[in-house]
Amino acid sequence: MLALVLCGSASAANRPVMNNADMGSGSLRDTIATANPGDTVVIPASVGPITLTSGQIVIDKNLTIRGAGASTTSVSGNNASRIFCIQAPACPAAASGTQPSVSISGMTITAGKVTTGVSSGGAGIFIQGSLSSGGADGTLNLDRMTFTNDNVTTTSSSSGGGAVFSLAGRLNISNSTFTNNSSTSSGGPNCCTGGGAIFDEGGPIKVVNTTIGPNNTATVPNSGCCAGGGGVYDEGGKITLDKSHVDGNTATVTNSCCNGGGGVYSIGGTIALANSTVNENKTTVTDTSNSGNGAGGLFNFGSIIVANSHVDGNSTTVNDTGGVIDGGGGMLVYGGLTVSRSSISSNSANLTETNNSVINGGGGVYTLSPAAFFDSTLANNSLTISAGMNTIESGGGALYNLGGTWTLSGTTIGPNNSASLTLGGGASQVQNGGGAVYDLSSGPNTGPRLSRSTIAQNSLTMIGAGPSDGGGGIISNGGKGRLAGVTIANNSASGAPGGGIFAAQGTGSSGPYTFQDTIIANNSAASGQNCAAASGVTGAFASGGFNIESTNQCGLGAAGDHVNTNPQLRLLANNGGPTQTMAIPTSSPAFDKGSSFGLLSDQRGAKRPFNFPTILNAAAPGADGSDIGAFEIQPRNVFSFGQLKRNKHKGTAVLTVNVPGPDSGVVVLSGDKVKTKTKHAGGAGPLKISIVPNATAEAKLLTDHKLKLTVHVTYTPDGGGVPRT
Repeated sequence: MLALVLCGSASAANRPVMNNADMGSGSLRDTIATANPGDTVVIPASVGPITLTSGQIVIDKNLTIRGAGASTTSVSGNNASRIFCIQAPACPAAASGTQPSVSISGMTITAGKVTTGVSSGGAGIFIQGSLSSGGADGTLNLDRMTFTNDNVTTTSSSSGGGAVFSLAGRLNISNSTFTNNSSTSSGGPNCCTGGGAIFDEGGPIKVVNTTIGPNNTATVPNSGCCAGGGGVYDEGGKITLDKSHVDGNTATVTNSCCNGGGGVYSIGGTIALANSTVNENKTTVTDTSNSGNGAGGLFNFGSIIVANSHVDGNSTTVNDTGGVIDGGGGMLVYGGLTVSRSSISSNSANLTETNNSVINGGGGVYTLSPAAFFDSTLANNSLTISAGMNTIESGGGALYNLGGTWTLSGTTIGPNNSASLTLGGGASQVQNGGGAVYDLSSGPNTGPRLSRSTIAQNSLTMIGAGPSDGGGGIISNGGKGRLAGVTIANNSASGAPGGGIFAAQGTGSSGPYTFQDTIIANNSAASGQNCAAASGVTGAFASGGFNIESTNQCGLGAAGDHVNTNPQLRLLANNGGPTQTMAIPTSSPAFDKGSSFGLLSDQRGAKRPFNFPTILNAAAPGADGSDIGAFEIQPRNVFSFGQLKRNKHKGTAVLTVNVPGPDSGVVVLSGDKVKTKTKHAGGAGPLKISIVPNATAEAKLLTDHKLKLTVHVTYTPDGGGVPRT
C-alpha cells in the first residue's frame, strides 16, 4: 500500500461578519483582527448598520472588505472616531515596514470624526503608504462606496480630508459618492489644510465614475499660511478624474497668504480631467493682508489637462486689504494648461482690494504658464474687480495669461465673457483689461498662436480715474503672435479704447500681432473700434495678407487685404462642429477670397480650402479659394428634381436636375435598364439630362409597349465634395 500525503500553503478565505456589535466574536472589528493577510471580510446584508463605540478599526494587513451595498451596509464612527486606519504595525503609532494594501467596497462610511493636532486626518479612512520614501506599497481601492457626514477638525499642518486621507499611498476610487464631508482648521499658526472630502499627500489618485459633492467643505480660518480644496486637496501627486463629477463643493479661507480651490486644490503634480465635470464649486478668500489667491473650480501649482469635460458655474471671491491677489473663476494654474473639446463657461471671479494692492484675474481661467485650447468653448464667464487707493488691476473676462504662449485652435471665446474693472482713487492707479483675454506674455517666443478660432461678443467695462488700457476682445502687453483663419468680431470696450484688440506694447518690446486670413470686424469702443494701441506704441499690428477689417485700424495693407469692408458675419450659432461659429453668406467679400496658410480645415473641422470653381479667387499671389476668417463655406451638396418630360414616340425622357449655386459638379444618371449619362452642372440653374433605355430595356419596350424604370442620380460637387445619390 502506498500512502501519499499532499501539503500546501493556506489560501485566502472569506471571513463573514456575524453581527453588528462593535466588539467581540463575529463583529467587524474582531473579524478584521483575526483574518489572515489576503482574506476577504464579507458583511452580509443581514448584519445591518454597524456603529463603532470603541474607536477606529485598525487594518495592518492586506485585506478585502466587502459590504452588501452602500444602501444596505453602513459603518458609523458615531461622531466620535475615525472608522478605518490602514497602517502597519499599528495606528496611530509611527508606520514602519511594508504598508498594507486594502480594497473596500459596497458600504457607507458615515459620522466619522477626527480631532487632531498632528499631520493626519481622514475621518472615514486613513491609509499610510511608502511612496514618499521610495516604496510602492500602501494602496486603497474603493468601489461602490458612499462617504457622508465625515468630519475632520485640526490644528496641524498637512492635515484634513473629511472622508479619506492618503499619506504617500495609492488611492483608487470607482463608482462612489462623497457628500457633506468637511475639513476644518481650528486656526493654529502655519496651519495648511483642506480637502473637504479627500486629502492626498504625495501619492496618485485615480477617480472613475464617482461623484465628489455636493456640500463637501474645507474651512481654514485665522492661520498664517493656509489652503483649501472643498472637494479634494493634493500635495504633489497626480489626480486623474474620469467620468466623474466634482460639483457643489466649497472652500473658505481667511487671513494672510491664503489660497483656495472650491473643487480641487493641488500644490503640484498634474490634475487630469476626462469626460467629467467640475461645476458649481465656490471659493471665498477673506481678510488677507498679504496675498490671496482663489479658483472656484481647479487650483494647481502644477499642470492641468482637461478633455471632453465641463468646468462650468464655479466662482471665486477674494476680499483683500492689501498685497497681491490673483483669481480665476474656473481655474488657476501655474504649471501648464491643456484643454480639448471642453467647456469653460459661466464661471465668475469677484476680486476686491481696499488699497495699495495689485489685482489680477480671469473670469474663466487664470494661467501663469503656457495654455492651449483645442475645439473648446469659453463663454459667459465674468470678472469683476473693485479696487481702492493706489491700485494696479488687470484681468480678462475669459482668460488671463501671464508670461506664456497661449494657443487657440478650433476654439470659441464667447459669447458674453465680460470684465468689469473699477478704481477708487489715489496717485498710483492703472487699469488693464480684456473683455475676453488679457495677454501678458512677452518675448519673441511667447504670445498667441491662434488658428481656426473665434473671439466674439465679449465686453469690457472700465470705471475710474486712472490710466486705462482696454480691449473688448484682447489686450496684448507685449507678446509676439500669429492669428491665422481667425474671426474677432462684435466685442466691445466701454471706458477704454480697442474694441477688438488693444496693444499696450509694440515694436519697442516684442510685438507685433500678425494677421493672416483673419476677420476683425464690427467691434466697438470709444476709440479704435477694431484695433488700438497705447500712446507712443508703433508696429503693434502687421499683416500677412488676405484679411478683412471693417475699419482701417489694424495695420492691414498686404496683398489680399480688405479694409473698410463689411464681411457680412452672422451671429455666433451652432453651424456644425464642436463649437459655435460666425458663418458668412455667399455674398460675403470673404467668400473664396483668402488663403489657407497651410490650414486643412476651418473651425468646425470642414475642409479648407474649398475652392468653388464658379467663384473667382483673389488676384493676390497665394490665393487658393479659402474663405477669410474661421468659417469655410462648404458645398450644399443638395439637389432637387424638376420636371420629368417623357417622349412616348422615342421611348425616352428628359429629367431636370436643380443644383443650387454656388455649387458646381458632376451629375451622373444610372440604372439597370438605362444608359449611364454624365453631365457637368456649372452653377445655379436647371440641368437637363436624358433618360435612355439600354439595349435590353429597349427590346422589352418594343415587345410590351411599356417600360418601368428606376434611375439613380448622383451629384458630386467639384473641389472634392462628398457624393450624394
